[in-house]
Amino acid sequence: MKKSDVSNHEKIMVGIIVACAVWLIGWKTGLISDQPAGVFKISQRSQISPFQLNTLSGKVWSSTRLRGNITVVNLFATWCPPCREEIPGFDYLAHEYSHTNVHFIGISMSNVDMDVLRSFIHSESIPYPVMLPEGKLPFNTQLLPTTYLIDSNGRIAGIYTGEISANVLKQDITDLQRETS
Repeated sequence: MKKSDVSNHEKIMVGIIVACAVWLIGWKTGLISDQPAGVFKISQRSQISPFQLNTLSGKVWSSTRLRGNITVVNLFATWCPPCREEIPGFDYLAHEYSHTNVHFIGISMSNVDMDVLRSFIHSESIPYPVMLPEGKLPFNTQLLPTTYLIDSNGRIAGIYTGEISANVLKQDITDLQRETS
Protein backbone atom coordinates (compact mmCIF):
# COMPACT_ATOMS: atom_id res chain seq x y z
CA MET A 1 0.00 0.00 0.00
CA LYS A 2 1.11 3.49 -0.72
CA LYS A 3 1.26 6.02 2.07
CA SER A 4 -1.59 8.00 0.47
CA ASP A 5 -3.80 4.87 0.42
CA VAL A 6 -3.36 4.34 4.16
CA SER A 7 -4.04 7.99 4.77
CA ASN A 8 -7.32 7.87 2.80
CA HIS A 9 -8.34 4.65 4.54
CA GLU A 10 -7.66 6.23 7.95
CA LYS A 11 -9.67 9.32 7.01
CA ILE A 12 -12.62 7.18 6.00
CA MET A 13 -12.47 5.18 9.25
CA VAL A 14 -12.23 8.33 11.36
CA GLY A 15 -15.19 9.80 9.45
CA ILE A 16 -17.28 6.69 10.11
CA ILE A 17 -16.38 6.70 13.81
CA VAL A 18 -17.21 10.41 14.16
CA ALA A 19 -20.54 9.96 12.34
CA CYS A 20 -21.47 7.04 14.61
CA ALA A 21 -20.51 9.00 17.73
CA VAL A 22 -22.60 12.01 16.63
CA TRP A 23 -25.58 9.75 15.90
CA LEU A 24 -25.23 7.93 19.25
CA ILE A 25 -25.03 11.18 21.23
CA GLY A 26 -28.03 12.59 19.37
CA TRP A 27 -30.06 9.43 19.88
CA LYS A 28 -29.26 9.15 23.61
CA THR A 29 -30.14 12.81 24.20
CA GLY A 30 -33.40 12.59 22.25
CA LEU A 31 -32.25 14.88 19.44
CA ILE A 32 -32.28 11.91 17.09
CA SER A 33 -34.96 9.28 17.59
CA ASP A 34 -36.14 6.19 15.79
CA GLN A 35 -39.64 7.15 16.88
CA PRO A 36 -42.01 8.92 14.51
CA ALA A 37 -42.61 12.56 15.30
CA GLY A 38 -46.05 13.32 16.59
CA VAL A 39 -49.10 11.25 17.39
CA PHE A 40 -51.14 9.30 14.87
CA LYS A 41 -53.83 11.24 13.03
CA ILE A 42 -57.25 10.61 14.55
CA SER A 43 -58.34 8.73 11.42
CA GLN A 44 -55.36 6.35 11.81
CA ARG A 45 -56.00 5.47 15.45
CA SER A 46 -57.44 2.11 16.42
CA GLN A 47 -59.68 1.46 19.40
CA ILE A 48 -58.14 -0.85 21.98
CA SER A 49 -60.18 -3.80 23.11
CA PRO A 50 -61.01 -3.89 26.81
CA PHE A 51 -58.40 -5.79 28.80
CA GLN A 52 -57.66 -6.71 32.36
CA LEU A 53 -54.51 -6.63 34.44
CA ASN A 54 -53.62 -8.01 37.84
CA THR A 55 -52.42 -5.59 40.47
CA LEU A 56 -49.46 -6.65 42.58
CA SER A 57 -51.88 -7.32 45.42
CA GLY A 58 -53.77 -9.80 43.21
CA LYS A 59 -56.82 -7.66 42.42
CA VAL A 60 -58.20 -7.38 38.90
CA TRP A 61 -57.93 -3.99 37.20
CA SER A 62 -59.98 -3.15 34.07
CA SER A 63 -58.93 -0.91 31.19
CA THR A 64 -62.39 0.67 31.21
CA ARG A 65 -60.98 2.90 33.97
CA LEU A 66 -58.85 4.63 31.32
CA ARG A 67 -61.78 6.33 29.55
CA GLY A 68 -61.52 10.08 29.55
CA ASN A 69 -57.80 10.00 30.34
CA ILE A 70 -54.64 10.09 28.28
CA THR A 71 -52.70 7.00 29.29
CA VAL A 72 -49.11 5.93 28.78
CA VAL A 73 -48.85 2.14 28.92
CA ASN A 74 -45.29 0.85 29.17
CA LEU A 75 -44.56 -2.85 28.63
CA PHE A 76 -41.20 -3.67 30.18
CA ALA A 77 -39.10 -6.37 31.80
CA THR A 78 -36.84 -6.15 34.83
CA TRP A 79 -33.98 -7.78 32.89
CA CYS A 80 -34.21 -5.36 29.92
CA PRO A 81 -31.46 -2.65 29.84
CA PRO A 82 -33.38 -0.20 27.57
CA CYS A 83 -36.41 -0.63 29.85
CA ARG A 84 -34.30 0.43 32.81
CA GLU A 85 -32.86 3.36 30.85
CA GLU A 86 -36.25 4.91 30.09
CA ILE A 87 -37.75 4.57 33.59
CA PRO A 88 -36.28 7.85 34.95
CA GLY A 89 -38.00 9.72 32.10
CA PHE A 90 -41.32 8.03 32.90
CA ASP A 91 -40.82 8.82 36.60
CA TYR A 92 -40.24 12.48 35.77
CA LEU A 93 -43.26 12.70 33.47
CA ALA A 94 -45.54 10.79 35.86
CA HIS A 95 -44.72 13.32 38.58
CA GLU A 96 -45.13 16.26 36.18
CA TYR A 97 -48.57 15.06 35.07
CA SER A 98 -49.70 13.71 38.45
CA HIS A 99 -52.51 16.29 38.82
CA THR A 100 -53.81 16.06 35.26
CA ASN A 101 -55.79 13.60 33.14
CA VAL A 102 -52.53 11.88 32.07
CA HIS A 103 -51.87 8.52 33.71
CA PHE A 104 -48.98 6.07 33.52
CA ILE A 105 -49.23 2.30 33.84
CA GLY A 106 -46.40 -0.20 33.72
CA ILE A 107 -47.03 -3.78 32.64
CA SER A 108 -44.30 -6.16 33.72
CA MET A 109 -43.63 -8.80 31.10
CA SER A 110 -41.00 -10.38 33.37
CA ASN A 111 -41.53 -13.89 34.58
CA VAL A 112 -40.09 -13.18 38.04
CA ASP A 113 -41.06 -13.71 41.63
CA MET A 114 -43.35 -11.00 43.04
CA ASP A 115 -40.74 -10.05 45.64
CA VAL A 116 -38.19 -9.47 42.85
CA LEU A 117 -40.67 -7.30 40.98
CA ARG A 118 -41.57 -5.29 44.09
CA SER A 119 -37.86 -4.80 44.83
CA PHE A 120 -37.30 -3.61 41.25
CA ILE A 121 -40.18 -1.12 41.50
CA HIS A 122 -38.80 0.17 44.80
CA SER A 123 -35.18 0.43 43.58
CA GLU A 124 -36.27 2.28 40.43
CA SER A 125 -38.65 4.53 42.46
CA ILE A 126 -41.49 3.90 40.02
CA PRO A 127 -44.35 6.19 41.11
CA TYR A 128 -47.07 4.77 38.85
CA PRO A 129 -48.95 1.46 39.10
CA VAL A 130 -47.15 -1.61 37.79
CA MET A 131 -49.38 -4.52 36.90
CA LEU A 132 -49.23 -8.01 35.44
CA PRO A 133 -50.94 -9.24 32.27
CA GLU A 134 -54.19 -11.13 32.72
CA GLY A 135 -54.97 -13.15 29.62
CA LYS A 136 -54.43 -11.69 26.18
CA LEU A 137 -53.43 -8.05 25.90
CA PRO A 138 -54.68 -5.93 22.98
CA PHE A 139 -51.11 -4.84 22.21
CA ASN A 140 -49.02 -6.46 19.49
CA THR A 141 -45.68 -6.33 21.27
CA GLN A 142 -42.67 -8.02 19.72
CA LEU A 143 -39.89 -6.14 21.52
CA LEU A 144 -39.33 -4.62 24.93
CA PRO A 145 -39.70 -1.94 25.91
CA THR A 146 -42.79 -0.94 23.98
CA THR A 147 -44.88 2.02 25.02
CA TYR A 148 -48.42 2.84 23.92
CA LEU A 149 -49.94 6.29 24.11
CA ILE A 150 -53.72 5.99 24.48
CA ASP A 151 -55.93 9.01 23.82
CA SER A 152 -58.87 9.97 26.02
CA ASN A 153 -61.25 8.02 23.75
CA GLY A 154 -59.39 4.74 24.24
CA ARG A 155 -57.59 4.76 20.88
CA ILE A 156 -53.92 4.05 20.27
CA ALA A 157 -52.39 7.44 19.43
CA GLY A 158 -48.75 6.37 19.45
CA ILE A 159 -46.56 3.28 19.59
CA TYR A 160 -42.92 3.50 20.62
CA THR A 161 -40.82 0.37 20.19
CA GLY A 162 -37.54 0.51 22.05
CA GLU A 163 -36.41 3.16 24.46
CA ILE A 164 -38.44 6.38 24.19
CA SER A 165 -37.07 9.74 25.23
CA ALA A 166 -39.04 11.74 27.77
CA ASN A 167 -38.86 14.76 25.43
CA VAL A 168 -40.58 12.95 22.56
CA LEU A 169 -43.23 11.48 24.84
CA LYS A 170 -43.88 14.82 26.51
CA GLN A 171 -44.41 16.51 23.15
CA ASP A 172 -46.85 13.82 22.05
CA ILE A 173 -48.77 14.05 25.34
CA THR A 174 -48.96 17.82 24.88
CA ASP A 175 -50.34 17.31 21.36
CA LEU A 176 -53.04 14.98 22.71
CA GLN A 177 -53.95 17.45 25.46
CA ARG A 178 -54.43 20.15 22.80
CA GLU A 179 -56.88 17.89 20.97
CA THR A 180 -59.14 17.65 24.00
CA SER A 181 -58.98 21.29 25.07
